[in-house]
Amino acid sequence: MAPPAGPAGMAFLCDTQGRIVNMMRDELGVGSGFAAERFFPAAVDPVSTLKALSFLEEIRTHGAAFNWTLNCAIGGAIVPLHFAGGTDSNGTIVVVGARSHADIMELYDDLMQINNEQVNALRTAMKEVASGRNRLNADAHLYDELSRLNNELTTTQRELARKNAELARLNEQKNQFLGIAAHDLRTPLGAIMIYSEFLMESLPDRLQGEEADFLATIHTTSHYMLSLVNDLLDIVKIEAGTLDLDLEPHDLVRIIRRTISLNRVFAEKKKITLVFDEPEGPTPILMMDAPKLEQVFNNLIGNAIKFSHPDSAIRIGMVVDKERVEIAVADKGVGIPAGELEQLFLPFRTASTRSTAGERGAGLGLAIARKIVRGHRGTITVESTPGTGSTFTVVLPVDMSARGIAPRT
Repeated sequence: MAPPAGPAGMAFLCDTQGRIVNMMRDELGVGSGFAAERFFPAAVDPVSTLKALSFLEEIRTHGAAFNWTLNCAIGGAIVPLHFAGGTDSNGTIVVVGARSHADIMELYDDLMQINNEQVNALRTAMKEVASGRNRLNADAHLYDELSRLNNELTTTQRELARKNAELARLNEQKNQFLGIAAHDLRTPLGAIMIYSEFLMESLPDRLQGEEADFLATIHTTSHYMLSLVNDLLDIVKIEAGTLDLDLEPHDLVRIIRRTISLNRVFAEKKKITLVFDEPEGPTPILMMDAPKLEQVFNNLIGNAIKFSHPDSAIRIGMVVDKERVEIAVADKGVGIPAGELEQLFLPFRTASTRSTAGERGAGLGLAIARKIVRGHRGTITVESTPGTGSTFTVVLPVDMSARGIAPRT
């Protein structure tokens, strides 16, 4: 049978649910994509599925729908098609589609020759559109251009999704490489640090002044590199989603005391005083990963020491109520510009300000600290004024299942 004369298009019937029951004509070559029994919104390109559902809903609600553009697969390519539709007295939906609005109108003229209830219903619904046919023809070029741009946008979205998937794969490979490299470096660096420390303690009288300086440099550098490697392992675990927290009930006051004690030797080298304003009354026991939170406060106090001036003080305060515990580490150091505060918590980001004694950092500590605090359902924030100092505040919730009174010693 020769194909009907007129514009290339398609026309089909759907039941009230939008399932195709009969393809009346198809010069576009959509073929099995719009086969009988298939749900119409599932027959279009996935990008247009929700739009097709809205198209059907408008037909059911208003009896007709016009000027809808949906993407469909034709000959292996995604093509924007224009659709119109209407319902008969039984709720049967008739849908026509073509490459442009002008073709839709010509297709409508062809369907005028068919005498059945469904097409007559569509014919009635399209009278208003037919009366504006000349205007639609004049605007057809604009509609087609918009459809072309819509199709290009769809292609761009697919390409972006493909590139995002590739970036995710490369990021996973990067994490694996960093994890392997950091793990293999940790053992020899630890050995260098321990042996250099042993030599410094056991041979102080046998080393000349320059030799002692060399050994001290080896020990300090290996300690810094080992800390960097440990931070790399932590950031790899965080990005891979494998930084597990071993939550047990602990007294946070004891953890902060211990962290202050460990950092006091570094503070004394710069004649900096560490002051802990302990809360009055009993301390609630919190569910926490004690080593991980100690790592957080070690980072905060260590940073405060790095950026504080000699002969100054760093105050560590704690406020406790029934719902949360707030710990603040405040220094009177160099401060941080306002525009750089948020980037402090991003990996490998550091502020433009310099430490007061040339101490180094890799820009990983605060990124790791924020992840650990968030893992405890808490928050970490910073307030700072250049030339005045900074205050880092950690807020942790008091877990009801672990609430109790820690003995004070």
